[in-house]
Amino acid sequence: MIEKRIKESASKIEDILNGNNFKAIDIGQALARYAHPTLQQTFMRMVIGFVKEQAISGHPDARNQETVNECKKIWAMWEKIEPCMPFI
Repeated sequence: MIEKRIKESASKIEDILNGNNFKAIDIGQALARYAHPTLQQTFMRMVIGFVKEQAISGHPDARNQETVNECKKIWAMWEKIEPCMPFI
């Protein structure tokens, strides 16, 4: 049941990124400026999970090759410090 909810949530994020007329960087900047600090922390947990997954088991093709490459570079730094985003 949890796995289904996680997949549904990921699908909603995909819909937002795929279906709007905004640049993804603008959405990220708006979250940094306006989102509640607890939600910013939660969002960062999601980013860490994405970076780790792409770095370790990403399956690149021409559309996301640079994403996987950059995630590998980022994770090489992050895995040394084990980023922790506590829930406060």
